[in-house]
Amino acid sequence: MIGLSNNKEFLRMSIFFLWLINISGFFGILSDQNEFFLSTTPYVLSLTLLLLILNHDLSDKIPKNPLMLISQRKKIDILKNSLLLESPIILLD
Repeated sequence: MIGLSNNKEFLRMSIFFLWLINISGFFGILSDQNEFFLSTTPYVLSLTLLLLILNHDLSDKIPKNPLMLISQRKKIDILKNSLLLESPIILLD
């Protein structure tokens, strides 16, 4: 799956296919055959999600150091708690 995310041709074809389906669906819903196009909407949304997942690169999103997640979580908690105070605390790195 990671191999597909680096494939520019697959990305271009996915974008073209989604544009084609969505534009066709838009005009199809406006036509007198709108029952068919409305009934296929869940399939189009599922296909869109599938192509999004296949084209998404997950390799850069995994942190190298798991302790970074803990420190980021602590910063988020501090900021959330400070928003409840009258004078919020701003963290600058």
